[in-house]
Amino acid sequence: MAKNEVDGKERRPHHVVPDLSGNWSVRRAGAERATRIFSTKGDAVAFATALARKAGSVLYVHSIDGSILDRDAFGGTPYPSQTTKG
Repeated sequence: MAKNEVDGKERRPHHVVPDLSGNWSVRRAGAERATRIFSTKGDAVAFATALARKAGSVLYVHSIDGSILDRDAFGGTPYPSQTTKG
């Protein structure tokens, strides 16, 4: 499980991932269940961005095939923001 500690606080990343039914799930790293499920990727990204910003964590946005398309860091995390277009 990936985790990030800043100021002694554990900040597990958030992920936006596709599910088998065609919806988009917002999950914390290592979580068994989704935090929330959305019918559109845009809604999932907006919700996950707010969560990651509040938690000061990293947000990973995945594509349909599971590869990482975008990564954003919030709250002093040591991972810089990065967007991969491909």
